[in-house]
Amino acid sequence: MSVSSDDILAAGSFSNTVSLFSSEYEHISTFTTSNGSGITEIKWSPDGRYLYIVPRKSKVVEIWDIRSTGTMIASLTDRHAMTNQRLWTDLSADGKWFISGGTDGYVRTWKTEGSRELLPSIEIKAHNGKELEIEVIVDSVTAAVLHPSWSMMATTSGSHHFDMEEGGSESKDYSMKVWVFD
Repeated sequence: MSVSSDDILAAGSFSNTVSLFSSEYEHISTFTTSNGSGITEIKWSPDGRYLYIVPRKSKVVEIWDIRSTGTMIASLTDRHAMTNQRLWTDLSADGKWFISGGTDGYVRTWKTEGSRELLPSIEIKAHNGKELEIEVIVDSVTAAVLHPSWSMMATTSGSHHFDMEEGGSESKDYSMKVWVFD
């Protein structure tokens, strides 16, 4: 995964390394994150100062101060993402809110200002999943995306479910919702 600020390109890998390059693709720096098993998404803050590192199989999103200290300054905790499945995230246009879907059917929202270890500020049950005869299967919220004005949010959900009693037959459950906020 790679994204760029005005003059720096950030590229993440499944070996948990992030490399920074200049606009002329000259290597600036490489660092390693400590969470998850590979980076699936990187987001720049609107001011280009912070990098949000989103790993797979992790309960944490790391926030790095790239332009000043070059260190991890905070983490967004209690993210339900212990899966190889990519769960798309979003950052509000003003950079004050970060959202992510989870494997438990919830969308969590973190206020990005404050302490070093930030817990979710808002949790929304976005998708219910599928009820089987023996259990309820919760679908992952695979994407949560904000409208720049914060007036709307779109979420998607989808999972493969295998019914072992039916000889391993597979069922699929996909859905999308659009949320309008007053």
